[in-house]
Amino acid sequence: MAERLSNQTKQFFNKLTLLLSAVSLGSCQVSPNSREAVLLQVQSGMNPTAKNLRKLAEVPFFQDFTKDQLNWVDQHTDEYGFGTDEIIPTKGDMETVYWILLYGSWIIENGVETQKLTELGSWFQQASDAADDFKQLKAGSTSYILMVSEKNMYVMKEMGYPIPESII
Repeated sequence: MAERLSNQTKQFFNKLTLLLSAVSLGSCQVSPNSREAVLLQVQSGMNPTAKNLRKLAEVPFFQDFTKDQLNWVDQHTDEYGFGTDEIIPTKGDMETVYWILLYGSWIIENGVETQKLTELGSWFQQASDAADDFKQLKAGSTSYILMVSEKNMYVMKEMGYPIPESII
């Protein structure tokens, strides 16, 4: 029977498997059970990945965090893998989030220039009042990126975590 499945059916089951694993892992910080959030993951190539606290501690953004603080980050953030040239969502149904580069690179495109960033620990937030010339954020290579909700970024700042002043 498996031989008789069409490619379209196989693709459907692959997406359904990804969708179910994303929901069961609670991997989407933004309304994890909403149809829109899960579809965004499937359509954008957002692949939930497991965080490695030892590796996280090596990223410059997190080097001054204590072990307890890193554990808190582990419990309140989500990590995603992106392939080269995959779009990293910055708008749409998502709440405001911060993206922090853990591995790889990303490309920020606007109406004038394209900028490739490879500095681990660099962060990006699409401000609600951003200029209209911003086009997109995409992975410049295979990349792992941490998604932090704006609310959790403020909570970390209020709890005294060593968040750079320029981020909030």
